[in-house]
Amino acid sequence: MNLIQKGHRHTHRGIIGIESAIVLIAFVIVAAALAFVVLNMGFSTTQKAKTAIIAAVEEAGSSLEVAGKITAAGWVTQDKLNVTNIPLKIVSGGATSNLDGNFTSVKYISNNVEYDNVFINGTLHLGTYINASMAWDQAVTTGWIQTGEHPYKGFRGPDSTLAIIYWTVNQNNNTILDIGEH
Repeated sequence: MNLIQKGHRHTHRGIIGIESAIVLIAFVIVAAALAFVVLNMGFSTTQKAKTAIIAAVEEAGSSLEVAGKITAAGWVTQDKLNVTNIPLKIVSGGATSNLDGNFTSVKYISNNVEYDNVFINGTLHLGTYINASMAWDQAVTTGWIQTGEHPYKGFRGPDSTLAIIYWTVNQNNNTILDIGEH
C-alpha cells in the first residue's frame, strides 16, 4: 500500500509541474508579444524622427552665401547710407531657395534699430539687371517706390528702410534661386 501512495504522489507532482510549465510558457508568450509591441512602437518613433531629421537637413541645405563684394552707396556729405547690395548665391552642394515674398523676408538689424521685414511688399523683380540702380529703376516703374526715394537717383533718398531682390544672373526667370544664379 505504501508503494501505491508514493507512486500516486509522484504522478500528482508531475501534473503540477506540467501545469506550472504551461503557465510559465503562457507568461513568456505574453511577455514576448508585449516586447514586440514595445519594440515596434520604438522603431516607428525612430522612423518618424529620422524623417523629421532628413526634412530639417534638406531645409537647412538651401542655405545662401555671399557671392562677391558687398557694396553701398550714400550721401557722404550728409553721413547717410542709401543702399547696401549683398550678392547671394546657393552654397556649394546646397538646394534651391524660393525667394518669393510669401516664403522670404528680409530683416534689417543695426546697432540702434531692428526691422522684421523690409522686403517691399514681397516684391521680387524678375529678369536680369546689370546693376542695382537698374533694379531700383524697375521698382520705381512698377510703383513700389516713388521717384524721389530711388537710392541712387533720388533727391532725398528712401523715407524708410526698404529691400528688393533682383537677379544679376537668372537662368529661368522664376522666383527660385537656383545653383548658378545670383
